[in-house]
Amino acid sequence: MYKLLALLFALMFSTFAVPDMNLEPEFNPKLFKGRTKDIIPDQSVYGVSFGSTEEDILEQFGVPNGIIVISESKKALLYGSSHLFILKKGKLRELRLSEHVIDWQVSRQMDEHPFFDTATWVVSPGLRKGMNFSEIREVLSKPNAKPNHQFKLEGDSSITTLNFSSSYGMDGPENYSLHGLTIINYGQ
Repeated sequence: MYKLLALLFALMFSTFAVPDMNLEPEFNPKLFKGRTKDIIPDQSVYGVSFGSTEEDILEQFGVPNGIIVISESKKALLYGSSHLFILKKGKLRELRLSEHVIDWQVSRQMDEHPFFDTATWVVSPGLRKGMNFSEIREVLSKPNAKPNHQFKLEGDSSITTLNFSSSYGMDGPENYSLHGLTIINYGQ
């Protein structure tokens, strides 16, 4: 009986095991030289296409700072303290981008990644971190959009949720500034 339980226990945990990976991230400037900081929700993140495999991402960006197993079919690769590349069934399907995509106390202790943790990303059609809601409305040609902490944009194969922060007690579109986003790409 004990042998059977031990065998079942071993099989159960081997199903969810993460393959051995040397998680010693090292910034390789050659991987990032000339790399675009453009994010196109229906297509790619910094030149890496949605739908890419984990191996493709590792080849393009190097070893991540961490791996989070979300479920049996979802895994996240953490780059810097600001980027989570989420794979579903082995394919890149989601990007979470914020100052701290993990606990802020932990992320404050992390070394800054020279590429990922800089605030120079651009989301098509020209949205940048720190833009206020009025500027976003103008770029998107949505003059009637009401300021809020989130704003959703639908693409052909994606949904982008823009995340805004605001100061307590302050109102108006100039008070809401873009601080992060989530892109869910459904593929072709």
